Amino acid sequence: DDAEAFGAVLALKATRVYKPGVLSGGLQSICNKAERFACESLGLDDAALRAALDGASGDPEEMTARFAMLPETLVQALCENFASTGRWSFFELWTRLLPEETMTELRSAGGVLCPRFFLVDMASAPLSPYDIDKAYPIVRQGPCIFVGQPKDDGEGFDALRQGRQLEAALCSYAWLEEDHVLTEVLLPGSTNGSVATRAIFSAAPDAVEADEPEVEPLLGGEDAIYEAAGYELEEVFPSSSASFENCRIWRARLEPIASETYVEVKKTTHLNGPPGKFKILKYWLQAALMKCGAVLVATTQGTDGDTANEVHRFSLDQLSGMVEAGRIWQSLANMLQYVLTETMTADGPWTLRIQKARGAGKLVRLIVSQGWDGATC
Repeated sequence: DDAEAFGAVLALKATRVYKPGVLSGGLQSICNKAERFACESLGLDDAALRAALDGASGDPEEMTARFAMLPETLVQALCENFASTGRWSFFELWTRLLPEETMTELRSAGGVLCPRFFLVDMASAPLSPYDIDKAYPIVRQGPCIFVGQPKDDGEGFDALRQGRQLEAALCSYAWLEEDHVLTEVLLPGSTNGSVATRAIFSAAPDAVEADEPEVEPLLGGEDAIYEAAGYELEEVFPSSSASFENCRIWRARLEPIASETYVEVKKTTHLNGPPGKFKILKYWLQAALMKCGAVLVATTQGTDGDTANEVHRFSLDQLSGMVEAGRIWQSLANMLQYVLTETMTADGPWTLRIQKARGAGKLVRLIVSQGWDGATC
């Protein structure tokens, strides 16, 4: 009974994290039954449980305090699954995969190594109709900065990642983790005459759209599978990850897939008004940074919120015609150069805080400070 009650509480918290707002009638009924079952099984007051589930911010210490009425094992499970932790990309692997020419440029001229969403967030900030207050952990090393993932805002909800069910309906092998593409972007020099700004990121396009017959995906895990597919083990190096001790790099001399065949798959309520215009901007940024060929957007307006009633297809050229591309790239380059300049004084941890009042066109403030102040590592 305890296991089932624990599962009910975890499901209730997951619903609050991944389905914020008003629930459909069926899902609300299921949640009500789960809540009653958990409270009866664990001897809890239903109002106290609801308050704890609704109010938990994501901070591990704060979550532990709010859930003090629950069994310790359940509290640990809640923190492990829903507490906020900053994350870093696998930069050590990137440096082994990048061409030597790129590494030479990074060592001499510097650059920004970061998640793709960081570039999207920063480039779209001046045109956002919403207020912004995000803190990103940064490490300065020589002429480069490495950007981590900011502390979650407590909701854990990514508006650009709502398309999982849609991907399952539209894409073959949608249950497999997408391949990541390590990408180098050169942004225009800033208005003060500086050289181009180099940004490196790794991201996974949602799908590949090609005319060739469908090819079975390569299922990992066995050396023989890689070798049969033409891969050779090139390097093994120790990893600091908690998930594995060593990282192995397998290489194959295969024809690369043209980036124009990449497709981003999105789901949203609508594309109307200023919010819709802002979504289009972010979809374009995601696609343009990787030169994706198209973006598919399913809209759910007029349904229960989970059912798509229309699918829009935008080519990258169409999206580019809907935004001021040159101005946006220049603004992003200027902001990145500002952060690079402000962190020149010392290697080590820094924090970048991006702040903006509500309303498109409002002033964006970039506040750079030493140490991880308000950001998690």
